[in-house]
Amino acid sequence: MLKISLGTIKGRHQLPVTDYVFNNEIQDVTDVEKIQQDVDYYFNELYSLNGKDVQIILYVTGLTVVTLAIVKTCVRLGYKLVCMHFDRDTNCYLGQIIL
Repeated sequence: MLKISLGTIKGRHQLPVTDYVFNNEIQDVTDVEKIQQDVDYYFNELYSLNGKDVQIILYVTGLTVVTLAIVKTCVRLGYKLVCMHFDRDTNCYLGQIIL
């Protein structure tokens, strides 16, 4: 299985990843169609892995519309998805298996 660790949006929080779905701030967070198009482009063009056994380990930054767009894309592509959430009390990330 290919495991890919990603952050949702670069610069929102320091994350233990080098790759982000969005490298710049999202200009209109209410434009969910544009966000979905950008997420689909990211996974389709940059990760042409259709038919492969892939697990996305996603470090979420709190912008729910982006996280949900990534979930939709992972469902469509058949990828496994684990969302990582920061726990301030332990200073660690907690994994949540989504798909």
